[in-house]
Amino acid sequence: MKTWLLYRFTVRGLYPEGAVFKLKRAQIPLFALQKTDKTTLQVCVERKYRKKVFTILNNSCYNILKVEYYGFSRALHWLKTRLGLIIGAGVFACLCALSNLFVLRIEVVGTGNYYQREILSLLSANGVGVGRTYSANITPTLTAQILALENVSFCSLKKTGSTLRVEVQTSPSASLAQAGALLSPADGRVYSLTVVKGTPNVQEGDEVVKDQLLVGTADTEGQEIVMASVQILCRYAERVAPQQAQAALAQALLAVQATEGAEILDAGKITPDGEACIIELSYLVTKKLNM
Repeated sequence: MKTWLLYRFTVRGLYPEGAVFKLKRAQIPLFALQKTDKTTLQVCVERKYRKKVFTILNNSCYNILKVEYYGFSRALHWLKTRLGLIIGAGVFACLCALSNLFVLRIEVVGTGNYYQREILSLLSANGVGVGRTYSANITPTLTAQILALENVSFCSLKKTGSTLRVEVQTSPSASLAQAGALLSPADGRVYSLTVVKGTPNVQEGDEVVKDQLLVGTADTEGQEIVMASVQILCRYAERVAPQQAQAALAQALLAVQATEGAEILDAGKITPDGEACIIELSYLVTKKLNM
């Protein structure tokens, strides 16, 4: 038995030191001996000697006021008495974490909640349902399919804990969406492209020219609408005489600011080029269709 498994005895008597002498005569190792007042002392013994201490002191003029665990023995006793609680808390935490991975409840809210049956069918067709896991990667696909329902103007899917909340808003004007395809608003490079509904013909990083088809549909009759937005990264460059550089740059900035959907990315720069200067300017042009 290890000496760190100790019991502490609080003993009272007219001459408490006598209790120490009695225990030493019985060859009991003593630890952490402390006299708290004239008639009371505390002494620690190993666990295997605790019954022997009771026998010696109970048959004498000394009173044992209290017996308690001491040091590591106290911590070990605390763990033993609460082991079930600790294991239960750990199991509960694991169950909560595991349950959050699955969908245990689906809520369809908003003015379009009458589409609940259709929405649940769409979710099931995409592998989403009660008792199944949910990946955020499927959100854009589900959003596009729900927005395709008649008069649906807004859709949001959000998983909180084990609940998947589908908010659907409808509007009579949603059916009055603008027909046609999304065309490039300027020459440049595709900076970002978001397609909720439609068939993309380009991807981010592609070079495009103005009025190039970016997102269309497979519907030859033109009845299907396109829901998409694009940002085109444009660069303005002009070679001018040095004395005209500042005025030319100011005119270029004004022209870009007057362009619909344009956002200037920098203040422009003037670079000497032999006997002339090069004016350079970067900006984004955003265009949305039914978004």
